[in-house]
Amino acid sequence: MRNPGRHADLSHPSISSGNTGWLALAFALFCAFISQVPDLVLLRASPNLDFWVHYNYAREYVAAIGAGEWRPHWAFQAHEGLGEPGLMYYAPLYYYAVWALHLLTGSVWQAMQWVEIGAGALLGWFTWRLCADWGYGRLSLLAVPLAVFAPNLVLLHNGFNGYPWASAGGPLAVLYWALMRPKAFDGRVVDPVAIGALSLVICTHTVTGLMAVIMIGATGLPVVLRAPVACWRSSAVWRPAATILGGLALSAWYLLPAFGSLSLIEAGVWRENYTPYDAFSLPVLSAAAHGIRWFGFQWPISLVSFALCGTGLWIVWRKKEASTLPPWFAPTLAIVAVTIFLSTELSYPLWMIDTPLRNVQFPHRFVTLLEPVAPFLLVCAWARIGRWRSSSSLVLGLTAIASLTMGAALVAKSALVDGESLTPHLGTLSPYPGLDEYRTAAAAERGYRSDDFDWPAHCAARNLTCSRIGRSGGAIRFRVDATDAGPVTLPIFQFPSWAVEIGGVAVPVRAERLTGLAEVELPAGRSEIAMFWKPLPLETAGIWTTLAALLLLVTVAIGHRMKRSAARPIARSERSPGPLQTST
Repeated sequence: MRNPGRHADLSHPSISSGNTGWLALAFALFCAFISQVPDLVLLRASPNLDFWVHYNYAREYVAAIGAGEWRPHWAFQAHEGLGEPGLMYYAPLYYYAVWALHLLTGSVWQAMQWVEIGAGALLGWFTWRLCADWGYGRLSLLAVPLAVFAPNLVLLHNGFNGYPWASAGGPLAVLYWALMRPKAFDGRVVDPVAIGALSLVICTHTVTGLMAVIMIGATGLPVVLRAPVACWRSSAVWRPAATILGGLALSAWYLLPAFGSLSLIEAGVWRENYTPYDAFSLPVLSAAAHGIRWFGFQWPISLVSFALCGTGLWIVWRKKEASTLPPWFAPTLAIVAVTIFLSTELSYPLWMIDTPLRNVQFPHRFVTLLEPVAPFLLVCAWARIGRWRSSSSLVLGLTAIASLTMGAALVAKSALVDGESLTPHLGTLSPYPGLDEYRTAAAAERGYRSDDFDWPAHCAARNLTCSRIGRSGGAIRFRVDATDAGPVTLPIFQFPSWAVEIGGVAVPVRAERLTGLAEVELPAGRSEIAMFWKPLPLETAGIWTTLAALLLLVTVAIGHRMKRSAARPIARSERSPGPLQTST
């Protein structure tokens, strides 16, 4: 009997059975749920810095939106209640999703886990979808557990507690599907689907978005290397450039103010506290010189991911039909090669240069890009193996088993060994230390930290009676009774976006000389003070850029649909039976 997978990727098939799609979705949801059992069902985790960052920020989002702030910027309880603008710099989609599911679950922690389950299901389903689009049938289902239980992803969820980073695997699978689906090779330059997918990755986790930009750029490398002079005539070069520019423009509502205002916070901490030299995948020389940051990520997880991709690519190349490789092979090979290069010590000199690459911080992060790639390559390779008992099949099977076993073992280890009860850690939002990198520039310049500010004592020393009313209508409100007119320091760090009204009248606000806290001049008597977030010019520019990009993409998408509709009658009349329509 003919193996349909040996010819499937030489045509442009599509999913023919809706039932198979629903089965794949159910399977992906089941696998994603199992991967989250330690956190969601058993309420066990290993609280660390990242756990508290994401849990606190998720609760800040819920509180902010509940107070009428539909684009939260300020984490009010950070720095022991004096606040930080961290919400403006962290990619927001994960936290918006948590807020939405919180409305259904009533628990921020449960909402976080269901967001991660949804992201895992998205990863599994779109990896399956890509395999099915290339005609691999039921064999495509194998991609689901390989993607969802990728050791890198499981450890991100249950060990590192990098919840937005782990959740970005779902949008990343959408992006890889958009780049490698059959329709991606029809010669178009602007692909709204790929552009939207890149924006989704960026707005879920910024660092993964940066790596995704590099991934997209890698897809054009084969054409450049093959024809360095004539490559500029190829849509395979212009399409990655258009996708990157479009994705950045569509993300400008968040990205432009976040990156354009880094001078307003102590962002230098990112590069001072996190250096890449001890965080390469498969480290040897760097391990001897700098040590190893996290052995699990850098050796076993990186090794199994590279092995899956390398084995899959090797088998597809060896089993090519009539010296013809599928159109996705060269760009995927480039993605894997660039990932391995940037993840390992081969790229050591690049990390010594102060470029945007340093924002990735840890080279082994690039293994994240392989979460949807490795399962797709394994399915493609397995479909091309004619004899199931061949040495190629054995190597491929052992590599797949190693990946699944490692992922399952990490889930079990988190549930039974590493995890501790979360019950003492989950509760209402209260003041917490915050992050140094999001300390305002005004406070950093003065060397001031938040632990020693006592607002009642400050007010009493100035013969003032002060109280915090709360948050409503997108503002935080205070009440101050003053015997005489004069300055008062408010218990919140000053930031250029703050606008202050006293009794409904706008008044100037400045950074207090010693602390960097907000200071205003009060009249004598009782004053009702309201602090509002006034958007930075970059925020306004970002919103207009995103709206313009969205309008342009909708126009292009409508144009593509109209062209396909016009061409469909011609294609139907000229259609001839393809290899997938022949009988066995």
